[in-house]
Amino acid sequence: MTSSIASGSARRWEIGLALGNLLPAAVLGGGCYMLPLRWWGLDVPVCLMVAALVVTSLIALGRPALALRALQIAASALLAVGASLLAAFVLCLAFLSGVHGAFGNLGAVLMTLVVLLVAPYSVLYPACELVILHRLRRATEPAPNVPVNGTPLGAEAEQA
Repeated sequence: MTSSIASGSARRWEIGLALGNLLPAAVLGGGCYMLPLRWWGLDVPVCLMVAALVVTSLIALGRPALALRALQIAASALLAVGASLLAAFVLCLAFLSGVHGAFGNLGAVLMTLVVLLVAPYSVLYPACELVILHRLRRATEPAPNVPVNGTPLGAEAEQA
C-alpha cells in the first residue's frame, strides 16, 4: 500500500468499517427478534455480538487511536459467532433433509435460504474486514530499524 493510504484515507476506511459494522448488527439483531421462538442458546450470543458491534463501532468513531484494534476485535468476534451460526444452520439443514425426507424438504429450503442470507453478513464481511484491517495496520506501522549496507542505523550517524 502506498503512503497516501497510511495518512489520509486510513481514517476514512476506519469510519467506513465502523459504520459498516452497524449493518450486520442490525441484520443479526433484527433477525433474532423476528423469530417467533426464543432460545437462550441463540439469543445470548447474538445479543452479545450485536452489543459488541455497536460498542466497537462507537469506539472506532470516537477514539481514532483505538479504531484499528476495536474493529479487529469486532471482526474477529463476528467471524467466530458467524461461523458457529453457519455451522449450526448447516447441521439443521442436514438433519431436516436426512431424518424427515420428503416431508423435511420445505424446512430444508427455508434453512438454505437462512444460510444464504446469514453467510454474507456473518462470515464473508468480517473475513474481508480482517484483510482490510491487516493491510491498514501494515500501512500505518512505522518502518522498522533495518540495517543499511550492513551497518545499523545508529552506527551510520556516529561515523558521519
